[in-house]
Amino acid sequence: MTESSPFGLHRVVMEPGDTPALPQQAAKVNPTAEIGPDEVRISVEVLNLDAASYRQLARTHTDVTGAVDGLALRRQVLDIVAERGKMQNPVTGSGAC
Repeated sequence: MTESSPFGLHRVVMEPGDTPALPQQAAKVNPTAEIGPDEVRISVEVLNLDAASYRQLARTHTDVTGAVDGLALRRQVLDIVAERGKMQNPVTGSGAC
């Protein structure tokens, strides 16, 4: 891992053409398991999606009867986290808490 930053800048993954950003605004962060001296490892059991993300994802995975496919929604959240290193909905730009 590169030198640690108290603002988490060492976690931001910059693609060509990206504007420098803090981790919250960055499109992608490095979720590597290696932690810096000013970082803390936590175990996450529940991810609370923000309302905008949930509504958008639920609409995407609602069938003709109006039922939300919870497993498909869960898979998409896991795909977003795997791709971006964090939960940041690429459609709404919002995340989770």
